[in-house]
Amino acid sequence: ELLIQAVDIKKGKSVDYLYFILKGNVHLSKIYKKNEENKVNVERFLTLPKFSWFGDYQILSHMNSNFNFIAGHKGVTLL
Repeated sequence: ELLIQAVDIKKGKSVDYLYFILKGNVHLSKIYKKNEENKVNVERFLTLPKFSWFGDYQILSHMNSNFNFIAGHKGVTLL
């Protein structure tokens, strides 16, 4: 089965696949330094909706991810 329910690609890591969003959405974020309580603050700045894709730019240009791609919440299906 090729369907994926979750993905967490960190900034600076390699992207090995081209992902198509069949259901739900994927969030792009920047992760900031830990605060005084040792918690990481995450700021979402873009949401890729259903029928979008990602990973093509990184694969074709042989670059690591320049953002954090986060999916894994209920209702997400990727191919």
